[in-house]
Amino acid sequence: MILSHHFFNGYYSKLILLLLVLQANTAYPQNFLSGEIQSCSNQFVSIYRMKGEKRYLIDSVATDENGKFRYELPSALQPGMLLLLDEKGKKLKFVYDRHDIQFSLEDMDRLQTIQFIGSDENEIWFRYLKLRDESNLKLKLLGQLLDAYPQQTAYYKRSEKEYNNLQNNYLSFIKRVNKHHGNSYVYSLIRTDFPTVVPVQRKLTDKKEFLIEHFLDSVDFTDTLLLNSDILTKKMVDFVALFQRDELTINEVQIEFNKALDQILVRAAEKESMYIFVLEFFIEGFTEMGLSTVTDYLSGLPHYKTDCLTQETMLKIEKLVEPFRNVQIGAIAPPINCNLLDGKPFSLNQVNSKSTIIVFWSVHCPFCLELLPKLKTLKLQHPEIEIVSIIVGKQRDDVEMFIKQEKLDWFHVFDGLNWKSPITDAYKVYGTPTLFLLNEKHQIIAKPMTFQELDTIIKN
Repeated sequence: MILSHHFFNGYYSKLILLLLVLQANTAYPQNFLSGEIQSCSNQFVSIYRMKGEKRYLIDSVATDENGKFRYELPSALQPGMLLLLDEKGKKLKFVYDRHDIQFSLEDMDRLQTIQFIGSDENEIWFRYLKLRDESNLKLKLLGQLLDAYPQQTAYYKRSEKEYNNLQNNYLSFIKRVNKHHGNSYVYSLIRTDFPTVVPVQRKLTDKKEFLIEHFLDSVDFTDTLLLNSDILTKKMVDFVALFQRDELTINEVQIEFNKALDQILVRAAEKESMYIFVLEFFIEGFTEMGLSTVTDYLSGLPHYKTDCLTQETMLKIEKLVEPFRNVQIGAIAPPINCNLLDGKPFSLNQVNSKSTIIVFWSVHCPFCLELLPKLKTLKLQHPEIEIVSIIVGKQRDDVEMFIKQEKLDWFHVFDGLNWKSPITDAYKVYGTPTLFLLNEKHQIIAKPMTFQELDTIIKN
């Protein structure tokens, strides 16, 4: 039998129609965020999606005279945390798991009055937050008492019993959520956020070691939906903070932080999108803190598995870390081509000295104003050293007055672009003062955190 041209046209038309129907049936249903905030009548509230600590605006919606609003959420919106922000900057976070969210609230300052209508995820989440905050406070106070009192006393035993009851109550709640909502997004958030249960009998030093060993046990680093909230980032920051001790110097603290990051990154490396997120999060954070030993470590891509990454992902990671590699110890300092404060052109290439100090400073920074006279004394003691100061600011009058008053006789680079300067960007500078020490080849040999550290390096 010979099939006609019309048969094929009709057949393909029906096939296309069937595919469209199937696609429509598999699309996610439309969901709404509806609320009543009595204290927010006749104003705009903004709705954001979360990505770690960052937030991205979805839309703004107007409330009526009763503070009511209804917003149709984008169909492509992934499960995650939603942030609601009123005109006064007050915040309210929700768990979104592709279900409608409907709530009522008296005041943004009184979140305990919130009520949900048909949003199980948020009912569970807010119950968990209440239990967590109440339990953590009591556990902290009881833990301090148990550390101070002898174990043989009756008071210790009563406190120990109450401590264990609180922890068991905590664990029972988690088990109930797991039993009834084990596959839900809210359970993933609670499991990640849930604090590590520490046995009460352990000594203080043992408790710290126990926490470090088990703090990340409940975190699933292959669950990339965790990135759509700030729960994972807070967990990671709290873990890194466990490695800080008061008696450590700033350099010793950075070495300890690297140990913490190593434990995080070896877990994150199992999922490339997770690894990129974690790497970027910590590079940005530690750069802003000025902890260059940590950013140098991260730019080395620890636990980076090239064999299981796509070419596109590899290029993305390399693009992320390349600017930091350009200013890590051992790298040739990025070029500086700009006018000096007096208007004369300047290039770092024209500096020919055994050692060069590059200092980023601002006239509005009290630490900078304390540092610069010390650099002046250092230069008098070591005339073979050249100093190049990069002035971070927009106004030159106060700068010129200070330089003239202190008689700072070295190169002063000024472009008036403040923090938008390509020089601060090239050197990944986010705070002042920031120091770089170069050798005669303009190779970065140190990034001292303090003048004392710089002075010690030069003397040795």
